Amino acid sequence: MHTAHFALHGIAPGGSTGARGRPLFVGAGPWLGAVVPKRWARRAVTRNTLKRQIAAAAIDWPLPPGAWVVRLRRAFAPSDYPSATSTALRRAARAELRELLAVRLSQWLASGRTVPGAPRVGGAAVSAAAPAAPVSPTAGETRT
Repeated sequence: MHTAHFALHGIAPGGSTGARGRPLFVGAGPWLGAVVPKRWARRAVTRNTLKRQIAAAAIDWPLPPGAWVVRLRRAFAPSDYPSATSTALRRAARAELRELLAVRLSQWLASGRTVPGAPRVGGAAVSAAAPAAPVSPTAGETRT
């Protein structure tokens, strides 16, 4: 699933094993990765700002158990955000991440779809629990 600038990829817990047959991701909670390529965010300060926004959004809108990667898939227009890191850029990124993590992921899971790699019981995939409600809807506005 994706928004204009971000894409979310994930696998269920235990859905992948390493070379020795051991699970790659051990534990009950979600694992989060952020991919912000230089191609779409040229300046390091912008890449770091976007990674911080991804991490903070995952705290505000928790993910279901599994391994998740949020990927920047398109650059934010430099004409709209001339500063490498600005309040406007942070707010735009946070709003899009809220759309991705709180709204679209919840709708996707509520529609009966499962996290890729979810264990199957009787031929049907076991669906993941929907993410919890946000901790604080305005918490993202005050973080940097």
